[in-house]
Amino acid sequence: MTPQDDDRDPWDAEADAFADGVEPGDFEVAEAAELPDELLAHAEAAALDPEFGNELDEWLDHLMTDDDQTLMLALEQSCHLGVLLPWDMRGVRLATLPPATLAALHRLLEACPRHVLVHLAHYVYWLLRSERARRRGSPEWSPSMAMPPVPWWQQEPSAFKPMKSWPRRWP
Repeated sequence: MTPQDDDRDPWDAEADAFADGVEPGDFEVAEAAELPDELLAHAEAAALDPEFGNELDEWLDHLMTDDDQTLMLALEQSCHLGVLLPWDMRGVRLATLPPATLAALHRLLEACPRHVLVHLAHYVYWLLRSERARRRGSPEWSPSMAMPPVPWWQQEPSAFKPMKSWPRRWP
């Protein structure tokens, strides 16, 4: 499949590539990343919440068990250095996001408790960037960049090819 023939959505293509490429080391990187100083108030709120660990695990399971990893990618693109961006800056980055995923992101941002959301966004940010840095050589991504290769299970089988030589006719 040539790049001109590749009609996949860049968000879906990158999310599929992430889903296939995540390794245990990526989870270790995400767990080791420390919250920035500006988010320490949320760390204190998490320390005071006895259900914080369970809630964080449930929200992370919700994101990881979904068949479509595009929501994780949208959450990662909503951050800078693991910190959620203001709405206007998020809007610029998410301008080409499919509408269904944008609606799911809005539901996530509204339903998740703020101190859990801060930790979840930070974790997802470093998880995806760690995997992408290993796979692409750079953690940076935008929908305008080249898409990852098509996974083998999505490739179409080669079509019928005519014979290149013809049998010889015997008298």
